[in-house]
Amino acid sequence: MSEISSVNDLGDLLIYGFVGGLFTIFLFGSFFWIGFIAIMFFLDMILLNANREYLLGKLFLEWVIASSPFIYWGVKYSAWLFFMAVAAFLIAQWYRAKAIDKIITLHE
Repeated sequence: MSEISSVNDLGDLLIYGFVGGLFTIFLFGSFFWIGFIAIMFFLDMILLNANREYLLGKLFLEWVIASSPFIYWGVKYSAWLFFMAVAAFLIAQWYRAKAIDKIITLHE
């Protein structure tokens, strides 16, 4: 590991780290987000309609389908961050069910 000999070296190091981090998030993260949003869109079009019957079940099925790659990656790579993201997505689906139910009730 190299030594930091001056404030300028530290500033350069921080800039390279920041730019490299942004590059990683935008380049590799965009593939993830495009795929995740596309899967959510298609599952919403297939599973959800104006009928409130089995809404929680449909959203749970959507959660299982969309989360299964992340559960696999979490087990394969021992990355607990994936499990936290899956749990957060489950909670978001529960809140989403409440919001969808409220919207359907308003339009009935």
